[in-house]
Amino acid sequence: MYSEETKYFDFNAPKMSKHLWMYEGTTEYFANLFQIHQGLIDEVNFYERLIGKV
Repeated sequence: MYSEETKYFDFNAPKMSKHLWMYEGTTEYFANLFQIHQGLIDEVNFYERLIGKV
């Protein structure tokens, strides 16, 4: 099942979702969390990045 916003998205005249900030924030959070789990960054670095975004 698709959202009407994504199913018929007009790339020539994009209309951004009012929830875009939430989607972007969730993606950013999990991208950093993945780096912790893979040992690429430590928890301190993760929290510093998170605080920097806030």
